[in-house]
Amino acid sequence: MSAESDFTVLVGRESEESGRIVAGNSGQPRTSLVVHLPENAKLFLGGNETETTGALREFTTMRLDSGDAWEKYSVRAVMEDQGQEKTRDVVVTLRAGETRTVTLDFNTPRIADVGAR
Repeated sequence: MSAESDFTVLVGRESEESGRIVAGNSGQPRTSLVVHLPENAKLFLGGNETETTGALREFTTMRLDSGDAWEKYSVRAVMEDQGQEKTRDVVVTLRAGETRTVTLDFNTPRIADVGAR
């Protein structure tokens, strides 16, 4: 599944700093994914880079029928910090009609980051 086929882009609905994506049919429940991340980070959904920017990015689809879910949906943020590429990953389940909020925080060290010190 790709971000490009799951969502279409509608940018700047809430503010200039938020990217908002909406797709699907009006007869199905609205399912949303809200992602908080550093403003300059690249965001990947389902393995595909999105074109949205900003510290708050909202993605909405109506392609899930009631009772359905996208399981193991990958959300990844990538950014450069002092010349090194850093990533944060999370895998989520998106259930039809629900809003899921994800925070990809680069200020909190990951276990691998702590072990490398």
